[in-house]
Amino acid sequence: MHAVIKRFHGWIGITAGLVMAFVALTGSLMAFQPQILRTINAETLMVSAEGARLSPVELISAVTAKYPQAQWANVTVAGQDQAPALALVALSADQKPSVHYFHPSTGELLPAVRGEEFFETVEHLHRELLLGDFGSNITGISAILLLGMVIGGSYLRWKRRPPKLSGWFLARRGLKGRAHAFQWHGVLGTWAALLFVFSASTGLSWSYESYKKAIYSALSVEYKPKPAKTAPALFDAASFQRLMSPAWPAFVRDVGAFDEAVFTPKDADVAVAYWLPDAAHIREKNDIRFNAKGQRIEHKLFAQKPMGEQLTLSWKMLHTGQYWGWSGQLMLLLSSLSLVAMTYFGFRLFFKSSKS
Repeated sequence: MHAVIKRFHGWIGITAGLVMAFVALTGSLMAFQPQILRTINAETLMVSAEGARLSPVELISAVTAKYPQAQWANVTVAGQDQAPALALVALSADQKPSVHYFHPSTGELLPAVRGEEFFETVEHLHRELLLGDFGSNITGISAILLLGMVIGGSYLRWKRRPPKLSGWFLARRGLKGRAHAFQWHGVLGTWAALLFVFSASTGLSWSYESYKKAIYSALSVEYKPKPAKTAPALFDAASFQRLMSPAWPAFVRDVGAFDEAVFTPKDADVAVAYWLPDAAHIREKNDIRFNAKGQRIEHKLFAQKPMGEQLTLSWKMLHTGQYWGWSGQLMLLLSSLSLVAMTYFGFRLFFKSSKS
């Protein structure tokens, strides 16, 4: 039994190990996407207000003064310092609506954000290697194999268990050749085993719809496929401001402090998606809706949703570690780097003969 598991562990490692390492590296980039984008786009994403921040109505007026033909789909304003205002807007009649960033105090158009297309490519590489459904099956199989590798590797390490506890978690000094690779391969696997299981088991939901449905069922959440994207409804400045005029003061009255809020007209109503100042991640979204008179007709708080629904809504944040903030991102980064290092040491173990 030991010999069979050892052989399978080695062959799976050299056939699927490179895919696992590549998926781990792209995943670590995705985990730190918000911080990376803010760093390389500080002139846009970390701009500070100069005095009072413009309300949505004031922002529309300021932008329309320079772009009178602008057609608006939604407006986003921030409630904290060092953040721009933004809108899904067509600035001229011959443009399609796209996201534009504006200075929060003046409405001045800010430089476009760089790097978003790069991260879209990274995400496609991570999920399906740019190969569509075929690639998605490859990454899904590699995740399943990783789970098997953790189980098999844990069994093999237990059979050769170190006599001291430190041997499980610390590599001995002075080892060379195959012994050095074997020691580091085992120690890194011991430290990161649970994180490998977590990453693989959460990531499988993007490869297999049936697995995702099973998760929803286990968490007692109704599974609803993503609706097809539709073109956003556009409004001229006067129509948008007419809808926003009662909605903004009503929002300030009913919500108070907030981190960010997106105002979107829905027929005669205005729907607002917003995040509280202590929101842990971008999926921790609340929804409130006002009618044409500024009366609240709906209010859904993320914190009041059942835990199962909170988890399914936050699934991507769980997978990237962003659910726990910096600490979660750092742990997922370290596990990704550990998987890359283990792949390297595993190849050395497989192809090199023992050296003392």
